[in-house]
Amino acid sequence: QQQQGQQGQQGQAQPAQPPQPEKIPLPEQYQPLIASLEYTLNSCLAHNNPSYKKKLEDVGKRVEFLADKLRYHQVDANTLQLLFSLCQVLQNRDYQSALYYHTQLVSTTNPEAAQYLNGIKVLITVAKSLNS
Repeated sequence: QQQQGQQGQQGQAQPAQPPQPEKIPLPEQYQPLIASLEYTLNSCLAHNNPSYKKKLEDVGKRVEFLADKLRYHQVDANTLQLLFSLCQVLQNRDYQSALYYHTQLVSTTNPEAAQYLNGIKVLITVAKSLNS
């Protein structure tokens, strides 16, 4: 009887996930922004530091969330300007200035932006600690 119960549980199929719609390409003007974040992310991942692995995986998801927002032009001009400034100083490993721009972004953007801004802050903090 116990075997029948286990077989019944195993026989239940998981509901099929609906197919994901194909993403439109990232507009050219936003590619440097995402490339900069991904470059810093990959530099941090290259350190193979196990204590940061999960955090950096989450950062990757948040960068992709930002890319999706950019694909559909759902980021306002002020936020874009601050993001480009942040990425420029981040490329130069100027982490203090990157944190300054992050603070500006947090105080001037809508609450939905927190989904990617939290990841950017983690990325800055990890890059600073790894000196990537």
